[in-house]
Amino acid sequence: MSIAWTLAATEVVFAGLYNFPILYITPLTLFVLLLGLGMDYNIFILTRIREESTKGKPLNEAIITAIENTGGIITAAAIILAGSLGALSLSSSLLLKEFGFAFFFSILVDAMVMRTYVVPAVMSLMGRWNWYAPGRIQRVKMK
Repeated sequence: MSIAWTLAATEVVFAGLYNFPILYITPLTLFVLLLGLGMDYNIFILTRIREESTKGKPLNEAIITAIENTGGIITAAAIILAGSLGALSLSSSLLLKEFGFAFFFSILVDAMVMRTYVVPAVMSLMGRWNWYAPGRIQRVKMK
């Protein structure tokens, strides 16, 4: 979802302001970047949720505790990374401006919307299926 939102925002900004189309490489680059960052951020969140749930907390309480504890760290990391990659938009090249804007927008949407609201909501809906693994490969038996 964050890639689609980013492509839409990039199209609106660059087609409207600069009359410059989205380049063919932009969706691919965004996909690779957000997939890597999304995995990192998800690992932070999911590991913390798993720790809290193995301590015996109900899933929704574990999700709330994990988001409270990791939300600030993930947001700070996202702001730093978005700022550093968003600096590309200060370039005189429209290609770099497009990449800079797209990176900035996508990282902020991914960290502040997807990881804060969508991931916890989906995990809450999935319940026990979040931790499903076939019998022998389960490291911790869930209640």
